[in-house]
Amino acid sequence: MNRHIRFYLLISILLLPATASYASTDYSDIVIFGDSFSDIGNSPLLPPPYSPNRFSNGPVAIELVAQKLGLSAVAAGPNGSGNNFAAGGAKASGGGPIDLPAQVGLFLTSRNNIIPTDALYVLFIGGNDLRDARNEFDFNAGKLLVKQASESVERALDALVAAGARNILLINAPNIGAIPETRMIAAIANDPAPIIESRKLSRIYKRKLRRLAYSSNRSIKHQIIAGSSGEINIIEFDLFNFFRKLLKKAHRFGFTNTTDACIDVLADPPEFNAGCGPDKLDDHVFLDAIHPTAKVHAIVADAIYDVIIRSRYHRHTYRKWPGRSVSRY
Repeated sequence: MNRHIRFYLLISILLLPATASYASTDYSDIVIFGDSFSDIGNSPLLPPPYSPNRFSNGPVAIELVAQKLGLSAVAAGPNGSGNNFAAGGAKASGGGPIDLPAQVGLFLTSRNNIIPTDALYVLFIGGNDLRDARNEFDFNAGKLLVKQASESVERALDALVAAGARNILLINAPNIGAIPETRMIAAIANDPAPIIESRKLSRIYKRKLRRLAYSSNRSIKHQIIAGSSGEINIIEFDLFNFFRKLLKKAHRFGFTNTTDACIDVLADPPEFNAGCGPDKLDDHVFLDAIHPTAKVHAIVADAIYDVIIRSRYHRHTYRKWPGRSVSRY
């Protein structure tokens, strides 16, 4: 299906009244690796108007996806007892205790490297790596950071597959050139370069993750790792493109502000910026200079869920590699 037609179909679906029932799935669990976009309690508590344990003013996308799948997301905590390892500030390629390698390591260690094959494993990270890349004075140095981030995601995917994971949801990052933080940097410098280069870096990351999902070499590699344990299903959700189109059609969702942060986090405590307030949160795409509002999270969650369901029940319509299927949206 033409991707533009598919997007408008998706928009139409999202604009329909919400219902309480969802298609059933047979995932036994959901395991989440990521950053502040998915954090539900692995970082210090933020003051209102942030929702408790969230970098948003309400539920975040991936916990809503879990609910729609009939599952629950619980913060992993320091001992890895929960299933959501995402942490605010985490990077894909970082070596810190909250970064992706540490998240995957804690998960595997806490399970003694024995993990369910019928769970859904979510890799949703890279935004902070892109912010670091944006802040490099040399564009090529920024590209190197993006390359390192994608390679770290690849290693994480390899480790999960080697341990038994068979269902992977791979989500790229939105265009960080569109976030208020980047716009403010460009305004202070009186130079559009940060916005332009951030968009380029975000697109590079998106392409690298797509190649990660589609590489025929990876298919052979994973087939060898998987042995006779079953096909590996990689679902790719293209948040970069989805977010771009959502911003373009924001008025259809009732958004009146797609560029400004609703709150100022530099104030102590955080306070609403001019033109925003508790009654205007749903008018804004961005809660702060980096993170979207709960309304955006809900829209993204519906889109991700739709992708998961269609990948499971209409998998024959998407491209396959031997030993693995890839569903892309």
